Amino acid sequence: MLKWLSFALTSLLLVLALAACGGGGGDDDDDADPTVTSVSGASTATTAPATATSTRASGGSDASASPEASPTSVPDEATPTVAGTAPSRPIATPVPTEAAPTATTEAVGVPEVEAELMAVLLQPEDFSSDWTQDTFGPMEMDTDESDELCNQPSFPDRDERIAGVEAEYSLDGDTPAFIIENIVLFPEETAVAALEYAREVSSCGEWTDDSGQTFTITPLDGVEYGDESYTASIEFEIAGTPYYGEYVFIRIGGAIATVAFITIEGADFTALQAFVPVAAERLQDAAISDGSADSELMDLLLVAEDVALVDDVNVWETGEPIGSTDEERFSVCGAMSFPDALGALDEIGHELFANGDAGPFAMHSVVQMLEGNGAAAMEWIRTELSCPSWTDDDGEYEVTESGDLAVGDDTYWLIVTIVAEDGSGDTVQLGYGFSQIGDYISVVGLAAEDSIDAELFGAMIALGAQKVFGGTP
Repeated sequence: MLKWLSFALTSLLLVLALAACGGGGGDDDDDADPTVTSVSGASTATTAPATATSTRASGGSDASASPEASPTSVPDEATPTVAGTAPSRPIATPVPTEAAPTATTEAVGVPEVEAELMAVLLQPEDFSSDWTQDTFGPMEMDTDESDELCNQPSFPDRDERIAGVEAEYSLDGDTPAFIIENIVLFPEETAVAALEYAREVSSCGEWTDDSGQTFTITPLDGVEYGDESYTASIEFEIAGTPYYGEYVFIRIGGAIATVAFITIEGADFTALQAFVPVAAERLQDAAISDGSADSELMDLLLVAEDVALVDDVNVWETGEPIGSTDEERFSVCGAMSFPDALGALDEIGHELFANGDAGPFAMHSVVQMLEGNGAAAMEWIRTELSCPSWTDDDGEYEVTESGDLAVGDDTYWLIVTIVAEDGSGDTVQLGYGFSQIGDYISVVGLAAEDSIDAELFGAMIALGAQKVFGGTP
């Protein structure tokens, strides 16, 4: 019986389609503007390890500048916050005297963001010893949509899920009960749409699934949690025995926690309801980032005052933000950004320019990745951005120099000369420096007509890495 209840309740929670992982991608677009006023670069990062062999374009191995700044420590973790407000809850919290047996709570071999989410789930110590933990960990792939809530399809943007975890607990005996919680992390705007979709598909009133089981669903005026929440009840019968359950969707920023229970109708379910505020408060306190905490990454970017520390010749100003879409990027070796398999957790950048429109021009962007993926990102950079030359509609690009700097955990730089395709013979030189600082990639670009100042280029690479190192955990 408990197995069937588990299946029934799990079916309800799949309405948000928390099975597909990863983010949507787009086709690469090599339409780039080779003018010196656009120096954005490939700067998104990783979630899967890459096994790439490092190759280099021909050229020197040392920049003419030898910056002394060399931050080498790796930040242990990065946890931006998402704002949310959880109201006070007048329901008592269950306080068991002994944890549920055979419990697992360790997050071994999972990405940092999923480990963070797992720590937020209802834990065995939240239950008394007569409860059994049935599931605990990252959500597994599920493509079966035959038993969705109200027979409606899964949330259409489920593939934008950043991470998802779940826990299930069951109580056997004369009054069986089952509790499941899952937490899914989306970009915040997708999470808002997901909760709205949950409301919509919960409005059918009654439906019969493919097995012939009929369910009645009723929206409830429940306690409000987090940024927004939605509560509904569900009723059905098995072999003449009526069952009752409730489920609550709680959104805080880009994270959605779904807490649900089922028990025999007429049983006292006050203790089961008490798990909801526990889950809401825990999610609120954790403040899991959806990767959109731009203000924190913005503090890591070089600004005009920073560049002035290493350049007393030019007068610098901080420019506009760099777009994150491929159409707004400048390609290197024809590569617009990291592939989807190496997706970034967050990214931000902006331009800097000197002496008005006279130049030189620069950019700095910072990419935050899931834990442990910084090295994989650098592997990809060294492999994909080490071509000798490439051509697109705007001109011919030649990598004239490339090499390493003793900056951060790893730094790779290259200098590119662009010859305009319009036959004018005009040339622009671009320098790109990629530095790994733990799970962050600092990308510095410098552009000028004819040639860049190599000493300034090297100093800006070191300065960018140093600012990231000083501003991260």
